[in-house]
Amino acid sequence: MEEKGGFSAGGILLAFLIGGAIGAAATIMFTPESGEDVRRRIREFTGEAKERANEFAENAKSSMSTTMEKGKKLYEEKKSAISDAIGAGKEAYQKEVGEISKSD
Repeated sequence: MEEKGGFSAGGILLAFLIGGAIGAAATIMFTPESGEDVRRRIREFTGEAKERANEFAENAKSSMSTTMEKGKKLYEEKKSAISDAIGAGKEAYQKEVGEISKSD
């Protein structure tokens, strides 16, 4: 993920989600309702928070997997290009050595 000011986008998103969860929990706790209603709302909230956290984790996992695949592909492409360049350099060197040997 991209770094901005020392914080990654994932870290900022996680902080935002945690802040939202704390705010929602505080709202639930301080709303004047019966104990049963508050417990029901807390259960609902925690279930939703768990679903969101799982979705976030799956999205992060998918994004990381995609990024790793792109990195592997780029590595293989560059590795091949470097190997080709080294081979061409060796070939040119051998050719020049042969030319120098012939002219002596």
